[in-house]
Amino acid sequence: MRAMNHGPAVDGSESARPEEGRFKTQAFVIAAVVGVFLVGLLFRGAFPTPFSDEFYFYEIYLKARQGDFDLQTMVQPHFGHVYVLLKSWFWAVVHYQLDWRVSMYAQAAFMVLTMAMVAHYSLVKTSSKIRLLLAVSAALALGSARQWENLYWALQISAASMFFFTIAAFYWVDRYAESQDGMQAILASICGLMALLSNGGGLASFVITMAALVVVCRKNSLRLIFAVIEIVFVALVFMYMLPSGGGAVGASLMSPGNFITYVLAFFANALFSFSERGDDVYSLCLGAAVLGCTAYTIKISWNSRYEKVFAYLLIGFSLASCLMIAYARLKGGHWQPNASRYYTFALPLLLGNLLILGSSRSRVDLRLSLGLAGLIIASFAQSYLVEWKTSPHRFAYSKEAHSNLCRGSSSGLAFHDGLETTNIQVLQDVFCSAAEKN
Repeated sequence: MRAMNHGPAVDGSESARPEEGRFKTQAFVIAAVVGVFLVGLLFRGAFPTPFSDEFYFYEIYLKARQGDFDLQTMVQPHFGHVYVLLKSWFWAVVHYQLDWRVSMYAQAAFMVLTMAMVAHYSLVKTSSKIRLLLAVSAALALGSARQWENLYWALQISAASMFFFTIAAFYWVDRYAESQDGMQAILASICGLMALLSNGGGLASFVITMAALVVVCRKNSLRLIFAVIEIVFVALVFMYMLPSGGGAVGASLMSPGNFITYVLAFFANALFSFSERGDDVYSLCLGAAVLGCTAYTIKISWNSRYEKVFAYLLIGFSLASCLMIAYARLKGGHWQPNASRYYTFALPLLLGNLLILGSSRSRVDLRLSLGLAGLIIASFAQSYLVEWKTSPHRFAYSKEAHSNLCRGSSSGLAFHDGLETTNIQVLQDVFCSAAEKN
């Protein structure tokens, strides 16, 4: 039932294995080129000052300046997110007085590694006629400047690391499905755990990873072990997170119509940004088309799903994340289906479709994969040009906001106008020199 083969390319070529070294080189070259674009944007637009939700961690900055590493603070959930890695990273950056932009460059590094991983998988698993194009489009999607406009936001390193560890976990599950090598299952579990420690979305990564190991495992004893680990661990996580509560709760927007609209706009955002709300007709039609394409790819590949584990995990992760985010945001009275921070969760659906369609022998399916690749490339080209043109303005805006901070004002630093004076003083001590304060 689960005769899985990772070997020859889908076109029947027996040279796929010997060519794997060349594929790795090509994948890293593709990712590195896109990475240069991202670094160029940071060079033009990034400024070392906190922005928006980064203010929430001012207590960690204070402890870091004092050399006090409080483990309980690091593991304490923050609005439903387990930010262990992020908090520890912020502590280290402030304690060792590193430039705040190091978090932004580290985020770019995680993105490059993720691009290389997906591009390599695309080269190995898709048709020889279009594999290079699909690998390029996958890397461009992961490096889209518009969707990663929060590249200039140090907090987003949590999303970049979560996505990297998620992709790595799914990759090792795919390898385990083929070989049943226990080491690969261990690597998948470790990467899933690291995704969990990165941010709230990592909880879905861990749950899906462990569930996938249960499904693809051929030994009943190991399957039981994986299932018990997941049940126990998830129960512990939820028990720990529930007492922490959440942030301010707004009026609920929950309704069937809003939920459907949110989901469609959410996946439309994976390609383009249309309106401030993301619920215009064009967005909703594209969202419906993306989900319709997904239904088609699942239909044509269902009988061979155990040979396409990686692609199915990407799709499952994206759908699960969308439903979780839609419920949480609408219940809390927030409408943000087109927010850039959520692109990380919409994107895997496109990548999963791309991998399934690109591995088909059908001309229709290959043409669909080419069309999807064309949309991704067009989206990247448009977003990159917009970001490149506006990055100097972003730099000037952040510099002005930094000056305001050093004068004791939160003006220009997003939506935290109600910061207490003591909090502002902590941020001033961390991010402003004596000359800037004066």
